[in-house]
Amino acid sequence: MTISQTVVEAHGSTGAPASQAALLIGNSGGGTVNWSAKTSGDTIPGVGQWFTLSQSSGSATLHSPTVLYLNFSQNLPANVYNGSVTITSGTQSQVIPVLFTLVPGPRMKLGFTAWKFDMIAGGPLPEPRPDYVINGGNAVGAFRFDPDPF
Repeated sequence: MTISQTVVEAHGSTGAPASQAALLIGNSGGGTVNWSAKTSGDTIPGVGQWFTLSQSSGSATLHSPTVLYLNFSQNLPANVYNGSVTITSGTQSQVIPVLFTLVPGPRMKLGFTAWKFDMIAGGPLPEPRPDYVINGGNAVGAFRFDPDPF
């Protein structure tokens, strides 16, 4: 049995879509290797296991490996999570450490809550009004101003 990685390190940010990582399980010899997998790690109150596997068993040949996905919950608080995946084939077992780092997502801080422009039909355009948008989190955030939201 061969496994593509000896450790899984994944990263994500709160509020973002759920993260995922993959392991490739193969067979460097002839024939078919049958394998099983199980997770180990902290259980989070209200969430349960902080990561799950796409399947708990499978088989692989030299030319047809299996992709095993690790799916990380998106309902987690920012933290560093440690666990492992144990993959077993016959009497051979391999423990793959799993490290998932979740940082706070972007949080916009606005220097304003509304702008009011008084205009006269056919008159001059109002003066520009400077203000600011700050990312109060640790992740990259994007924003846009929509001049006509209706």
